[in-house]
Amino acid sequence: MTADALVASSVTVTTPMGAAIVDGVTLTLAAGEIVGLTGPSGAGKSTLALALLGLARPPLALTAGSVRLGDDDLLTLPAALARKLRGRDIALVVQNPRAALHPMLPIGRQIGRIRRAHRGGGAHEAAAHAIEMLRLVGINDAERRADAFAHELSGEWPSGP
Repeated sequence: MTADALVASSVTVTTPMGAAIVDGVTLTLAAGEIVGLTGPSGAGKSTLALALLGLARPPLALTAGSVRLGDDDLLTLPAALARKLRGRDIALVVQNPRAALHPMLPIGRQIGRIRRAHRGGGAHEAAAHAIEMLRLVGINDAERRADAFAHELSGEWPSGP
């Protein structure tokens, strides 16, 4: 990676009717830098973040601009290569992570799927990683809680410092 890990230039996301939801955004992030997008509801923060990852949600489309991660153009990479970069070299933390969890799949299985998608490995390794991640964020009794569903973790989240 270069010093400027992510370089987005003139990124525009439009509706099928041509209305710009995100209009000409340019930004540069250094390797390891963490950035929070702020603004009023409906300003296009999530749309921009997803577009930067090459994940603009239909019917919206990234219609102008470029997004480079090091030497890779995220918008023209084959899907399999882009998927390998996401979660390993670039990631997005959504506004409401609980809403991003599948309500019908155990938490450990969801974490394990992500691990396997980005790093490979077997089911046993993925399950061990899920338990490790739950411990890392302070979930009590991680081995048991890995089999819980998202709604069953209510009240389990650490309260902070």
